[in-house]
Amino acid sequence: MKSTKWLIRMGLAVVLIVAFTLPACTGDGGGGGGVHKLAIGTMADVPNLNMEQESLEHTNLGCLYKTLVYEHLGSYHKVGGGEDANEFVPCLATGYDVTYEKRFHPVNKVMQDAQVWTVHLREDVKWHDEEPFTAEDVEFTLKHSISEWDPAKPICWEYYWDTWDPVWWLNVTGPHTIELIYEHNITEAHPPSWWQWDCIIPKHVFGPLGAGNYTGWAENATDWDGDHIGTGPFKFVEHDIGDHHKWVRNDDWWGKDDPNYGPIDIEELWIQIYPSTESLTASFETGEIDTSVVGFNYVNIPDFQANPDITVEIVPGLAMYYLGFDLYTDDYYPEVWGDPPVLDYTANPLHDKALRKAIAYAINTTKIIDVALHGYALPSDSWMYASSPGHKSGLEMYDINTEEAASILTAAGYTQDGTPDKGYLGQGYWVSPYTDEKLEFTIRTENTVTESDIGQSIMQDLDAFGIDTTLLPVDSTTYYNEMYVPDKGWDMFVSSEEPSADPYSDWIWALLTDPWGWGWDWAPTFWVDPEFNEWYEKLYTHPNPQVARDELQAIANEELPMYMLFEDKMISAYRTDRWTNWYNELGGPVNWFNPWSIYELEWAGD
Repeated sequence: MKSTKWLIRMGLAVVLIVAFTLPACTGDGGGGGGVHKLAIGTMADVPNLNMEQESLEHTNLGCLYKTLVYEHLGSYHKVGGGEDANEFVPCLATGYDVTYEKRFHPVNKVMQDAQVWTVHLREDVKWHDEEPFTAEDVEFTLKHSISEWDPAKPICWEYYWDTWDPVWWLNVTGPHTIELIYEHNITEAHPPSWWQWDCIIPKHVFGPLGAGNYTGWAENATDWDGDHIGTGPFKFVEHDIGDHHKWVRNDDWWGKDDPNYGPIDIEELWIQIYPSTESLTASFETGEIDTSVVGFNYVNIPDFQANPDITVEIVPGLAMYYLGFDLYTDDYYPEVWGDPPVLDYTANPLHDKALRKAIAYAINTTKIIDVALHGYALPSDSWMYASSPGHKSGLEMYDINTEEAASILTAAGYTQDGTPDKGYLGQGYWVSPYTDEKLEFTIRTENTVTESDIGQSIMQDLDAFGIDTTLLPVDSTTYYNEMYVPDKGWDMFVSSEEPSADPYSDWIWALLTDPWGWGWDWAPTFWVDPEFNEWYEKLYTHPNPQVARDELQAIANEELPMYMLFEDKMISAYRTDRWTNWYNELGGPVNWFNPWSIYELEWAGD
C-alpha cells in the first residue's frame, strides 16, 4: 500500500506561499435550489479517474472516490468511537470464516496445508447501472486490479519465480461467496488491510467483454472517459479537472438500511478544488464550502470562533514528520539477501549510528513545535501515534541534549577542529575520524513555509552544535521525484507520512524494510536491517501482531534510519448552519481515513 499521501502534501506544498485569485465556485454552495448539498474544499485533485488504483490512493479525494463511489470489502472503524481496532466493519463483505485444510496447490500440483478465508458477500448489492454485484467482481478485481506480490512479500498473494506469472489462489464458490487461500498463514487478528483499502471494480465494465478494457497493474494510467460504475452511496456525475467533482446520492444504495451506515441525508456531494489555502479559507468563511479535507491555519482560529456558524476544534492530525538519513551507497546493499549491509563511513558518514544519534540529540524539537508550528504538534518517537494502542512505551525520545550528543561523538572518536566560537562549547566543527574532515551536510525540504521553517530550525541547531549544515528547499515536484530514487545523493531530508490508526497503519513500516525486497521503490532512506525485515514478516503472520509492532518500533528507535520529529495537530473546522452531526476524529471531519461524517450528517438548512 503506497503512501498516502505524499501527493496530498504535494498538492498543498506548491501553493502555500503564494496567494491566488479565488476561483469561481461552479456549484452554488449551501444547497441552492433546495438540494441537500455538502460542499468540501481540497487542493489536490484526483490524478485520474480510471481504476489504476495506485494513482487514486495518492490523494485524500482519490481515497474518498474509492470509498464513496466504488467501495471496499470492509470499512475503517471509527477512531474514538469505542470499537476494537481489530474489529471488522462490514461493507461489501458481511463477514468471513478462517479454516485450515488440505487443498490442491495450483502450481505445485499436490495437496498441501492451506489457510482458507471464506468471505461472505452482500447479496443485495447492485452496481450503479443496476447490474448485480457478485463474487466474480471480487475475483476479477483481485486478479487484475490489486497489485500482485512476489514471494519476498509476506502478504496477500504469491508470485512464482520460475514463470513470473501471477498465481491467484482463490475460488469462487457461489454467487456471493469466495475463498481466499493462503499457502503461508497470515494473522487472524484482523482481515488483511487491502480489504479496507482496495476498491472492488465491476467485471462487466472493465473485463474482457466490457467497455473499460482495464490494462492491469503494471501499465501506465490512462484517462477513463467512460461510465464510473461503482456500488457506493454516491454516483459520479462530472469532473472538471482542476476545478470540481460532482457526485449525487445513490438512492438504491445497499447501506441505507444498514445500522453501520444508515440513510444518507446528502443529496449532492460537491468537491471544489482550490489553488491555495487562502482561497479555500475565504470560500469556507463565506459559506461556499462546508469543510475541507485538510486542516486550516492557526491564524484563522479567532475569525472562525467569532462565527456562530463555524465549529473549530484541535484534533490529532494524521501527519508524522521525520528527519530522514539517506544511507545509500553503491556497495551498501549486501550480496546475499538477509546479510547485514556493507557500512562505509568514508563514503557515507551517516552510516555511523553514533553520528545519527548525536544529530538527533542536537535537535531541539520543542523549539520547532513552538516556533515553526506554534505549538500545534507533539514530539514523536515512533511511526505509531502516541495515543495509539499499538504505540510502544519507553522508547527514547532523543530530546535535545547537546552534552549527550557530544559524549556520543567523542566516544566514537570524533574530534573538534578548534574553530573559535563554533560548535559544542565553542571548540569548533566536528571532524570525522574516518576522513579527518569536518562534518558537512545538506538538508533538503519542500519549499513550503512549514517544511522550510523546520529545516531552518534543524540547520541552526546542527550549526550551533558544530555540524556545518546547509538548507536546500526545492519545489515539491522535484522533491518527490527524487525522494525515492536510490542514488539521489542526498544527506538528510524532512518529510512526513500519514500512517492512520491501528491496525491498518502497519503498511508504514515498508518505508524501512529492505528497499530491494519488501520496501521496493518506496524506502527513502534505503536502510537495510535483516532483523527488522524478519519482524516485518511476522507483522503479517504472528498470531499477535502487536509483538512484531513492538519490536519494529524498538529497532527503528535504536538504529535511527529516521529521526521522528513530531505528529501534527490539526485545526479542524466545519460549518453547522447547513449540516449537523459531524464526526470529527483523527485527521478531521472528512478525510481518506474518516468518511463517517458523509454517512451521518443531518441536514439543518432551510
